[in-house]
Amino acid sequence: MKKQAVIIGSDGYIGSALYKELQDQFFDVHPLDISNGFDATNYDLYPMLNASDADVVYCCFGKDHHIISNAAEPLDDRFSDFYTILDYFKLNVDAVAHIARYLEQSGFKGSLVVLNSIYGKTIPPMMLYDTPKDIGYSVSKYALTSLLRQLSFRVGFPIVNVILAPVENPLLDQEFYQRIRTRFPGRRLISLPHLISQLVLIPSSQSKLDQDLKYKEIDITNGFV
Repeated sequence: MKKQAVIIGSDGYIGSALYKELQDQFFDVHPLDISNGFDATNYDLYPMLNASDADVVYCCFGKDHHIISNAAEPLDDRFSDFYTILDYFKLNVDAVAHIARYLEQSGFKGSLVVLNSIYGKTIPPMMLYDTPKDIGYSVSKYALTSLLRQLSFRVGFPIVNVILAPVENPLLDQEFYQRIRTRFPGRRLISLPHLISQLVLIPSSQSKLDQDLKYKEIDITNGFV
């Protein structure tokens, strides 16, 4: 019987590559993304998950242009950046919490795999922040790690927190990579094929874990931090 996977954020840079690889590995994959009508921050849409029999649910959503362009409109421009911070928390923390609760209520027994960032492991010194938006993103990812640890005591399925260094992406502005090189000299970015190969292995490796182990961190930072 084919293994079943759900990918939330299936049209993103990582999610789309993961979708293709899982299909190549003979998974039955259920893709969900804003492009096909699924918004992780709209809890009324969660029945679309259809994940009660899935072996794994991948949360591949996070900081993206959707957040920047659809941040709540502030009453006062002086606080516009801080409204964006709230949007980061709504997507990176609140949505994950609600997804986990929905999966628990639906009888899900697979693994919930959440893609985090290096900020899930450590928050950089304040001097490295350029704008309040940087603060919102990094602090929300740090809070995500705390959330996942707490959730693991409350749900009946394993949670995998995947800590990532920045992933090579030719679609991103080169200015972004220059900032990374300046902040972290000598550090290497993660290649997309390497990341995908690690993510595809998670369902089979989780099935071999003791059932009492409900939380696991996978570090794919390659010494980045």
